[in-house]
Amino acid sequence: MLVLGVAATGCLHRQWRRAVRGGEPIEVEAGRGPGNLRLGMSPGAIQRRLGHPEDETSFESGETYWIYYRLGLSVRLREQRADTFFFYSGAKGGWETRPYAPFPGVFVAGISMKTRPHEILARLGPPQDQGEIQGAPIPASWFSYDTGLGFCYRTADDRLIYAWVCGDAADGS
Repeated sequence: MLVLGVAATGCLHRQWRRAVRGGEPIEVEAGRGPGNLRLGMSPGAIQRRLGHPEDETSFESGETYWIYYRLGLSVRLREQRADTFFFYSGAKGGWETRPYAPFPGVFVAGISMKTRPHEILARLGPPQDQGEIQGAPIPASWFSYDTGLGFCYRTADDRLIYAWVCGDAADGS
């Protein structure tokens, strides 16, 4: 694993600036992405909307994660395209211990990063897949839908850690 620190620029699209300042939240569309970001976007297109990532993690497998702590967001890039967006609540759990700001957005059915898992299940129905994050220092569980939308939460107190949107139903881990 290779970890690189990348300086953030002030080049943030106005839609994202407003949301971070408490204005209209970023809407996340299952199977598409958040706000003006879309699955399949190139790194250049993402940077034009969010600026340079604050951090970057690359793996020998070819996956790269661009991390925007101040937005509560990370982007997984495969083959130079965004294939998954991750949204963080700011809570530590599972393997996640990074200092993310809470993601300033909403999902389908009014779900936010403050919504508890039992409320998500009541609004969206039974998930297509679910499991636990094996061996994590802070026990966590997850569930996902065939729309590509998924949620990970701390097992002890049912607090969301992160959510994700991908192009297919994946476990997000």
